[in-house]
Amino acid sequence: MEFRRKVFHALYGTAAAFLIHYRILGTWFFTGLLLLGLAVSAAAHRWRIPVIAWFLDTFEREADRATFPGRGAIYYTAGILLALLIFPDAIAAGAVMVLAWGDSFGPLFGMRVKRPKYQNRAGKNVEGLAAGTAAGALAAWWFVGPIAALISSIVAMAFEFEEMRIGRTLLNDNLVIPIIAGGVMYLVLLF
Repeated sequence: MEFRRKVFHALYGTAAAFLIHYRILGTWFFTGLLLLGLAVSAAAHRWRIPVIAWFLDTFEREADRATFPGRGAIYYTAGILLALLIFPDAIAAGAVMVLAWGDSFGPLFGMRVKRPKYQNRAGKNVEGLAAGTAAGALAAWWFVGPIAALISSIVAMAFEFEEMRIGRTLLNDNLVIPIIAGGVMYLVLLF
């Protein structure tokens, strides 16, 4: 299940980043997609819709299916939209790539480590953090260059590793990563 989720995560983010970069899709598309996702989620919470149910059964965690169907995809789309609204297209695309590859490859690699050196409270390990940071940096390089890609990936993945909270509320990494990565890219490219 997690492997399928992370592959979908990487493919969706990569497609979105290139479509943003080449100005094929923009804020209106992702706003519409987000609103459609929210409507479908509300309907799927009440009824079992055949095609939607298959996607949810294949890619969604069981706890989310019961409470907020499509949660991951909705937050992911919201993260893409926020990056687009805040940053220029190249930075938004680079930030989405850090999310797509850093947040996908890191956990997949981390799950394969037999004896991790250090794990945080959420069970994430340093080896997965390093792999995710490298993958995010390599993926974002195309859009913002090596220095901005590397620094932004290091900072964004460090925040993802420690999990950000406001009070007792855990912030969704699909929202946090593109904003932090994009902000760091913007600052690095500014100077």
